[in-house]
Amino acid sequence: MSGKGEVDMKIKEIIVEKLFDTFDHTISLNTSERITLMLGENGFGKTVILEMINALFNKDFFHFQSVLFKRFQIKFEDNIVWEIVKSDNEIRLFENNALKEPVFVFDNDKVLPEWFTERVEQINIRLVDTQRLTFSQEATILKYANELAENIKSHLAKSMELASKLDSTYPSRLAKNRHQYENISAEQVMVEFQQLDKKRQLFHSVGLLALEENTDFLESTDKFMIPVLMVYIDDSKQKLQIFDNLAQKLKCFLEIINNRFLYKTMSVDKRQGFIFTSTTTGKQIPAIGLSSGEQHELVLFYELLFKTQDNSLILIDEPEISLHISWLNQFIEDLKEVIKWSGMDILIATHSADIISNHWDLTVELEGID
Repeated sequence: MSGKGEVDMKIKEIIVEKLFDTFDHTISLNTSERITLMLGENGFGKTVILEMINALFNKDFFHFQSVLFKRFQIKFEDNIVWEIVKSDNEIRLFENNALKEPVFVFDNDKVLPEWFTERVEQINIRLVDTQRLTFSQEATILKYANELAENIKSHLAKSMELASKLDSTYPSRLAKNRHQYENISAEQVMVEFQQLDKKRQLFHSVGLLALEENTDFLESTDKFMIPVLMVYIDDSKQKLQIFDNLAQKLKCFLEIINNRFLYKTMSVDKRQGFIFTSTTTGKQIPAIGLSSGEQHELVLFYELLFKTQDNSLILIDEPEISLHISWLNQFIEDLKEVIKWSGMDILIATHSADIISNHWDLTVELEGID
């Protein structure tokens, strides 16, 4: 969970004045749904605005030299306002509307102020250029498959380390705590086992754990076994908790990708990361056997779920360019699922009504001049 300060530092509004010496745009972010669709015709500056946000938070002030604009503002939820003003090819950085001394960012002897550097380090901004994702996707998929296998291996190692500690203290903990389970019935034990089994089923379905448990013996459980079983259940919950977040992300990832795949499925393997299987032949398919659209979606959603820090602002530029027509209407719903497990805000530049679908309440329309 993020602290209150981190939440207050979120961006709530972006303003640009005289972009291309022509347009004034205000983009208020949807902080409740956490997805904002910036809608506008080609030439209105959607991509440029995303690049300006990205440049500011990456301290790339020279980027602003190549953009024609007058004023660029970032407003935060704690009411702090950052402002970049461009005049006579000079770039100045302000906080709170010039209440503080401006920073001339092309002055090599000027150190960036603490008020700027401290906040920049706590805010994660990432630009996803969906057109660039199309290059070397096969190599990227193999890289991410190895990353995922290592991630699973790391979680398994942590679980085994905890299991070793719990097993070594099991007898003493059972002797010490057995009386706290005196009022637990066999039926309650069965419910606990069922919940445990449900979690194991999930972990098995996403490739994290094998199914080995059999609870048939519980039908004849007597009261002397209840403390033994309850300590076992409590220990099992602790061991499985290590996998909770990873399992939910994998579930989301697999559902999104497999809903897109035709005549093939993706599964997760502890050693190989991803496995692709033909539903017609039953044979494994290499990454090169995926369509370019399938490869693109796999890379995009893997990056969003597994390579994005919590409480990031993700900037996505015209995803409709790379999306199959049958996937366009589902894109926003899929992003909503991703947000549940990766805690990000997303600003999308688009001119596609198919992407927007029935989510017009999330749109901010960039307007031309009268």
